[in-house]
Amino acid sequence: MVADSVVRSTIKEGKFDKIQALLEVSSETGYRSFNKDLFRLVKEVKISKWDALKKSPNRQALEMNIKGILLGEGSRIIGN
Repeated sequence: MVADSVVRSTIKEGKFDKIQALLEVSSETGYRSFNKDLFRLVKEVKISKWDALKKSPNRQALEMNIKGILLGEGSRIIGN
């Protein structure tokens, strides 16, 4: 993650719980969560679904992604 102005202000304000949301919704800035990269690696058949789920910090969200259910900001379903 690059500390751009949004990230810096989020950190300065002590809103550390918002950083994960920034990772999830800011793919155009190059941010990616660990789950997004695990999902990418599963889709590219570089790792197994089982290995990805074992290492995931949020198994339920990753399993939904693998099933084709993608969540956007506010946990809204944006695709399947």
